[in-house]
Amino acid sequence: MSQETLNYKAAKYYAQLGWSVLPLHWPEGRGCSCHRPDCASIGKHPRTEAGAYDANTDPDQIFQWWQRWPQANIGLNVGRTGLVVIDIDPAHGGHIRDLPLSTTERCTTTVTTGGNGIHYYFTAPLRLAISNSNKRCPPGIDVRAGDGAYVVAPLSRHASGQRYQFVRGREPWNSPPLSLPTSLLSILTIKNEPTQRSEPPHIPEGARHPYAEKALQDEVGRLAQAREGIRNTTLNAVAFSLGQLVGVGLLNRTEVEHQLMQVAHSIGLGETETFKTLQSGLEAGIRTPRRQWPE
Repeated sequence: MSQETLNYKAAKYYAQLGWSVLPLHWPEGRGCSCHRPDCASIGKHPRTEAGAYDANTDPDQIFQWWQRWPQANIGLNVGRTGLVVIDIDPAHGGHIRDLPLSTTERCTTTVTTGGNGIHYYFTAPLRLAISNSNKRCPPGIDVRAGDGAYVVAPLSRHASGQRYQFVRGREPWNSPPLSLPTSLLSILTIKNEPTQRSEPPHIPEGARHPYAEKALQDEVGRLAQAREGIRNTTLNAVAFSLGQLVGVGLLNRTEVEHQLMQVAHSIGLGETETFKTLQSGLEAGIRTPRRQWPE
């Protein structure tokens, strides 16, 4: 059986579990199937226009995707699926012992990534507000949660050439994802004071797309020109500004994430540092959507 067939069968299996899947780009030669020479997310970014928001469990749609892109890696929209994935990156000092989890609580669905990382899958109520990449996590540990968040699933291929694989005995058919332990809730749950919003912000008719496109170009350029020493701070500010536009529907979050990740890597910011800062800035912006617009 070809790897392309296995990828399709895996995607179909995840959908049968109720996990919302989406096709991702895949490693191609020394680069990515997107053919961008400076791609910083080889084999990890969505193949469809709306990205993680296109994810679903419809078998006909999944068939069409993998008929069109048989080599596509597999993504899982974790928030829509009701999953929370803890991402451990040993290369940046991450270790499962740094989280308050018992031995039993670690016996959940577990995946090894092609980059020597580990993903621990848990379930959580869909309405539970969990921070994506919470800053209170120890170094080298990230969180994937929320409707716009996704993870790369087995049997996808990493840029290293290695496959994402379930740990033996920790496959979903042997060890289904456990409920998110209460010991992690205090760390991961977003605690915001309730805010009153009388009406949605006004968006001037006819100026939605040009305004958003110009803002995206300007902020991406601002980050690209940031000098050493203020690059991470600039990334946070840029992500916050664009997050305010994502919050009112003017920009697509996946596209913003992809563009900022590429620029951040091109100016020398590390992957873990970039992801945490980017998610923090975006989420803060989304929670405070822009209300004032140019005439």
